[in-house]
Amino acid sequence: MKKTAYLLAALLAFASCNWLDTTPQDNYSSESYWKTASQAEAYLSGIYDDLRSVAFNHVIRFGELGSGIYRAPASTNTNEVADQPIINHTLSADVPGVEAWGGLYSAIADCNLFIDKVSWAGYLEEDEKSCLLAQVHGLRALLYFDLYRIYGGVPLRLEPDIADGSETDVRKMYLARSSASKTMEQIMQDVDLSLELFGSNDSFAVCNLGKRICWSKAASQCLAAEILLWNTKVSVGDYAARADGSLLPRARELLEEVASRNDIALEENFADIFDTSNKAGKEIIFALHYGIGEAVNGYGNFLYHTSTGQIHNMYRRDGSPFGDPLSLGSGYNQTYEYIPEMYLQYEGTSVSAGLDAPLDNRADASFIGIFDDSGAGLELKGTVCSKNPGEVSAGTRVLCGDIVLYRLAWVYLTLAEIANWQGDAAAFEENLNAVRARAYGSNWNGRHSVQSGSFKENELAILKEKDKEFILEGQRWWDLRRMQTVRGDESSHLLFQGEGNPVQNKGAVLGEAFRVLWPLSTDIRANDPELSSDEMQNPGY
Repeated sequence: MKKTAYLLAALLAFASCNWLDTTPQDNYSSESYWKTASQAEAYLSGIYDDLRSVAFNHVIRFGELGSGIYRAPASTNTNEVADQPIINHTLSADVPGVEAWGGLYSAIADCNLFIDKVSWAGYLEEDEKSCLLAQVHGLRALLYFDLYRIYGGVPLRLEPDIADGSETDVRKMYLARSSASKTMEQIMQDVDLSLELFGSNDSFAVCNLGKRICWSKAASQCLAAEILLWNTKVSVGDYAARADGSLLPRARELLEEVASRNDIALEENFADIFDTSNKAGKEIIFALHYGIGEAVNGYGNFLYHTSTGQIHNMYRRDGSPFGDPLSLGSGYNQTYEYIPEMYLQYEGTSVSAGLDAPLDNRADASFIGIFDDSGAGLELKGTVCSKNPGEVSAGTRVLCGDIVLYRLAWVYLTLAEIANWQGDAAAFEENLNAVRARAYGSNWNGRHSVQSGSFKENELAILKEKDKEFILEGQRWWDLRRMQTVRGDESSHLLFQGEGNPVQNKGAVLGEAFRVLWPLSTDIRANDPELSSDEMQNPGY
């Protein structure tokens, strides 16, 4: 089965084209292919491979780079930092951040073909068909939700005509942008249908295809709740936020059902979440699978090179030479680096604290500090993000750690955010402190617990906790876009407030409000007449 999936994934790699980054796939669109359950499952494996191909965009480029926590223009190891236009908010139609909609329409095209073929598959039992379709409707909702949050209203391609080659008139392949409200309507239809199709099937080993690495009912519940929370706090285009909070009871219900399951719990040790010997661990809700000999997760450029640049002349926090703490061998060019403030946010990380180890165990599980000794003592110069380090195999480190998209700690902190909006102080404290208690472990005591305060104080407490918990997990840009200092006031989103910046007294992360949405690239608009008019471009670009 694995060999079949990897062959299929290679064959499904879509070539770039002049529309929505999709091309016909004759071998898999023909009626001769869609005859057995194993063929449908193999095609679904290809869709999960599609997700791996866009995972770096989803997590890093879309979810983190613009959120004020990345160093530029050079890393501590003197490498030029990548993606600086995203980091510095200088995107334009000619410098769009990603090409071809970030590759998401290739995955969407595969989803469309799968839904069309499997919906009419008489060779599948109804419960198996529902299970397969539930996954793909959830995945398509996830992909369109990314596009919606990045671009606003987008072209809604829902039919399989591009992927199956049934449409040969190129003029009919062009598609204008739908409104934001229509785009959101489709996203909600997909996620609601996913939940309906899953029904009572709440297994993490979905259709026996892989435990916690296939989309599940719990994943759709998390996505639906995330969408409802977003739509409560963020207006996009003609879709107005439901600031009356009417969407939140449903969001809370969905997440409380996930949190109450007896087959999910926080890991006792934070580092175990990303330990490759603990894949599909009890905290995971949905993760993209990587493995030795299969695929690597792309996080090597957050690491270091042992012989070039400055790091090999630096020190660790305990004063020992920096060396090669992760056994990388020659290592990687460090083209992404978090600012030092993201390391220092954990209690006890500064040398002046005089502690053998930070009190918050997420610090050493997420970062290695890079220190210089100028003669006056160690001084923090930079960071290496070591959070998802893979494993050493045959003397070489392989970056085969899974990319986690939903886990229980996210559920708790999202419930805390919902409770804050609803004015439920007890639920806010319970959910936030559940995450903090795990982080401090044996160091936990009453002084580390957070007490409910004002709406603004609570919102900032959640942001600070998510900053510590979800580094390298693609949360912060969305958090800043959504979270507010004044309930229901979108001008108070943390993206526009100094409190949202981890560097004190530096001002807001984003100064120009139009840049919350990204531009359509010049190439996309030049190659599609339906997107060429000025009104098809996002305002400001």
